[in-house]
Formats: sequence, structure tokens, C-alpha cells
Amino acid sequence: MTLAPVSVRIPSELDELLGTYIKENGTTKTKVVVEALAQYLGLSEQVPLVRRVVELEQRMAELEVEVRGKETASMKGRR
Repeated sequence: MTLAPVSVRIPSELDELLGTYIKENGTTKTKVVVEALAQYLGLSEQVPLVRRVVELEQRMAELEVEVRGKETASMKGRR
């Protein structure tokens, strides 16, 4: 999918919430806006399923690394 550049102005409060969301979910502003706009327009099925699956797999891998790191730190603290 080719992405066309789009520039919009949004309230600073919304931008802050968006920033928090992307950090917590390991995504990008572009992905959130594309998916939200597709859903708003009733076109969410056009966001390729393969892309969504790949993104979920990447996020799962990141979370697994994070959990393993916390488990390792926890085990070191018990010694």
C-alpha cells in the first residue's frame, strides 16, 4: 500500500493522548490514524489482514522480551 502524505491539525490534548497511546502500544501515529480513518469510513476490512497479523506478531515478540527481562530481574532480586 502506497501512503500519501497528509497534514492535519489536531487539538494538543488529542495529540498528547495519541502520543501516550502509541508509546503504550508500540505503534506509530501513521498506523493509528490510518486504521482509525479506515474504521470511521467503514473500510476497516481494507486494512490488510496480513499487515495486522504481522504487526501483532511483532508486538507479541516485543512483549515476550519485556516479560522475560522482568522475570530475569525478579529472579536476580531473590538471590
